[in-house]
Amino acid sequence: MPTVLIDNVSDEMRIEAARAKWVRLEEAPKLLAYRGEQQMARKTLEYVRSQVGV
Repeated sequence: MPTVLIDNVSDEMRIEAARAKWVRLEEAPKLLAYRGEQQMARKTLEYVRSQVGV
């Protein structure tokens, strides 16, 4: 499997994101900047847990 360079953000997109990185889903709500992103991460985590019984 090839390595994915998640922080390979073009100069034009630096306005939107200064940096990109992989994070654990459990940590995402604390790390994301916007309320909608935080809610999405929480709901996704709830869904994943309900599907796999974690």
